[in-house]
Amino acid sequence: MSSNNDSEKDVFRACAEHSWQEHGPGGRDGEEGRYAKHGINSVEELEAHIKASVQDEKTKGFVASNQREVYMSPPNADGYSTEVILNYQRDENGNVIGGTCVLTDRQDSELKRLHKNEINNSGKTTEIKLQNAYAEIRKEQQVKQAEPEKALTWYEVQQKRAALHTPAENKQSAPQQATAQPEPERQPPPKQAPAPAAAPTTSPKPAPTPQPDRPLSPAEALEKLAQVRTAARTWREKEERRRTQEQERQPGRSIADDWLDGMLNKKDGPR
Repeated sequence: MSSNNDSEKDVFRACAEHSWQEHGPGGRDGEEGRYAKHGINSVEELEAHIKASVQDEKTKGFVASNQREVYMSPPNADGYSTEVILNYQRDENGNVIGGTCVLTDRQDSELKRLHKNEINNSGKTTEIKLQNAYAEIRKEQQVKQAEPEKALTWYEVQQKRAALHTPAENKQSAPQQATAQPEPERQPPPKQAPAPAAAPTTSPKPAPTPQPDRPLSPAEALEKLAQVRTAARTWREKEERRRTQEQERQPGRSIADDWLDGMLNKKDGPR
């Protein structure tokens, strides 16, 4: 596995090569000549320019999703800033993707646009670092990579599994309860004599906080399942006996006749 220094070296080179292909002479997006205007005439010079821009102490930046980092350098003498998006992801061959680099004269509005798009797309709030952005971000990323991933306990795993199987009726109960019938118009109550002052009552003790249901163990779940199956089998046998009795009932006899026979212990029916 490559070290962090190797990844940083690779990402700068890959970013320069991709940017030169897209935005350099003969590029496909109308940026032809933009690099040359600022004295950048090769991939090597563009790589050095990207490094200097990103590592400038006045460069702003923030962490984006999918292992990306966004930087905006301070404007140069011509009023242009270097916008750099570093992408540390690797392709199927294990090569760093790199990112892209463009020159812009709308540094403030462009940085706000990129930051807003990142929040909308990822749903997470990310902070814009106003100075020494590259050093701060790389330090944070290295600490995050060094932290071991916390393993979930058995109880936490069961809680997450239970949340996945929560019935949809529970989520829909609130809107259904909110729909209430209109109350009838209230009539003013008749005047009554003032009631005697009630004796002061002590405030009830707060109810104990209900504890979350403990997840069933595999043995308990099997026992519950066996109980349900036994109850279902008993009900099914009872229904089958009832249907058999109805089919064997003599023509012209009613349920009342059977009941009377049962009360009088007659087994052969009326004679």
